[in-house]
Amino acid sequence: MITLLFIFVAACLISLALTPAVRQLALYLDLTDKPSARKMHSRKIPRIGGVALFCSFFL
Repeated sequence: MITLLFIFVAACLISLALTPAVRQLALYLDLTDKPSARKMHSRKIPRIGGVALFCSFFL
């Protein structure tokens, strides 16, 4: 049981650490969703945020 708890905490910490890094990378590489009249957001939104969650899931 303690092993599962350790894996869960490690995955959470990896996700927490990777999310800002992936966001900065997406903004730097311009992998963003641009605002337009059809969209609700008014600034660039990174499109590869799931990469951090994917990496932490496959810990």
